[in-house]
Amino acid sequence: MAGCGGQKGTITVSIIVPANTSDPFAGAATVHVALGDPPLYDTTASVSGGHFSAEIQFSPPSGMAVDGPVVVEALDSGGKLVARGQSPTLGVQPIDYTVAVFVGSVGQVGNAPASLGSARAGVAGAAIPRVGAIIVGGTAMGTASTSCDVYDAYYHQVVPGTPMPTARAGAVAVGFDRPSADNGAAFLVGCGPSASAPSAEVTQFDPQPGTAGVWSALATDETGSLARLSPTVVALGDGTLLVTGGRDKGGNTLAGAAIVAPPPSSVSVTPLMRAMTTPRIGHTATDLKLPSGDDGALIFGGNTAGAAAELYDAARQSFVELPDLMQPARTGHTATALPDGRVLIAGGSDDTSAALASGFVVAPSGNTLTAT
Repeated sequence: MAGCGGQKGTITVSIIVPANTSDPFAGAATVHVALGDPPLYDTTASVSGGHFSAEIQFSPPSGMAVDGPVVVEALDSGGKLVARGQSPTLGVQPIDYTVAVFVGSVGQVGNAPASLGSARAGVAGAAIPRVGAIIVGGTAMGTASTSCDVYDAYYHQVVPGTPMPTARAGAVAVGFDRPSADNGAAFLVGCGPSASAPSAEVTQFDPQPGTAGVWSALATDETGSLARLSPTVVALGDGTLLVTGGRDKGGNTLAGAAIVAPPPSSVSVTPLMRAMTTPRIGHTATDLKLPSGDDGALIFGGNTAGAAAELYDAARQSFVELPDLMQPARTGHTATALPDGRVLIAGGSDDTSAALASGFVVAPSGNTLTAT
C-alpha cells in the first residue's frame, strides 16, 4: 500500500483453515481476495493443489481513509463458491503488519484452531467488536473460576486475559461497541462465586491494547434484582438489555426482570415493577417488533410452572401472557429472529428431559404458528 508522503507498507495475510477437517481449498480452481466488502480493491489468482499466492497493489486517493475487511473466497472450476473467510474490519495504513483470515468450507462447521487455557463448564461468552470474543468464568471441578480467555479474531488464537477479581459462574456476558474507542468491550451480569452468593454487580471487561484487559465495576443494583444465577439477557431495539428469570441464592426460579442501560452511556439498572407472568430459567428472549410497531421481546419456554410464552412490551414495560401455543414444554432450546420478523424456536428438551428434534415459527403477534 502506498500513502501520501511516499510512505509504503505491506499487509501480509495468512490463511488459517479449520483443524481436523478437509482442506477447504482442495477442490478450488481460483481464489478471489478483496479488501473491503463490497470490494474496494481485489484480485483473482489460480489455485493449484490447494495452494495459491495473491497480491494486491494500490494507492488510495489523497485524503481517503481505507477501512474494511480482507475477504478470501475460493471457487471451483464452475465458479461456485466452495470456501470463504473474512477478517474483522481493518484500519488500513501504509505500514507493515500481518493479519490471519480463517477460511472454512461453505455450509460446514469447522473446528477453531485454538482451545481455552483451562477446561471449564458453564462459561459466559460474548463477541467483542474489533477484538474477537471473550470466554470467562464458569466452573472447573465444581469450583467457580476467575479465568478469562480472549479469542483474537485478527490472528485466530486464544490469549489469556486478566482474571476476574471475583470468580463467577452462571453469569451472562454481553459485548458492545464503542465507536469512540479502538475496540469494543464486554460486561457481565448475574451470578458470582456460587449459586448461594450471586452478584448484583455489572462488571466490565475492557480489552485495552497492549494489556491483558482491565476489569472494572460499572454499577451495583442495590435492589438485588441482578443477583441471580443463569438469567436470560436480550438486547432490545433501543440498545437497552432486558434481564429475565434465572434463580436466586435460595434456588428459587425467578419471575422478576430488570432493564440495564449499557455502556458507553452511564450504566443504570431499573427493576421492572411488572414481573413476567411466570417464573422461568432456561428460557429464551428474542427481540422483535410488536404489531403496534413498538419494541418488544418474545419470552418462551424454560422450566416454568405456567404459560409457555409471553410478550414483553417495552413501551409499557410489562409482560403479557400468550394463548396456549399447543407445543411441547421445552428448555435449553434456541430462538432465532428471522428476517421477516418471525421467530424460529428449535430443539431443547421437554419436561421429561428428552431431547427434541421439533421446531416451529411464531409470528410477530406471538400467537400464530406454522410448523417447520
